[in-house]
Amino acid sequence: MFHVSKLKEAKATDAFPDRVQVDRPDAVTKLDGHDAWYVEEIVGKKVLAKKKVFYQVKWEGFPEWENTWEPKTTLIKQARELIEHYEGQQL
Repeated sequence: MFHVSKLKEAKATDAFPDRVQVDRPDAVTKLDGHDAWYVEEIVGKKVLAKKKVFYQVKWEGFPEWENTWEPKTTLIKQARELIEHYEGQQL
């Protein structure tokens, strides 16, 4: 932990000329008052303690390293078909 006064504004630099800057897409919609993006694909699944199910999501327009683990409860309304497709592939 450190005090906010220790933060500095980031400055553009040419120190890493080969590094590619990835532009992230803007939110495509609002969901419950929050920015939201489309799910492109479900690429993984894990079950944690108390049988909580999480799916690894590939977001549309984002590179694979931006995939995130999301709880099934937040995805079931918007990505039901993608979850069913993923589950069908695992059989």
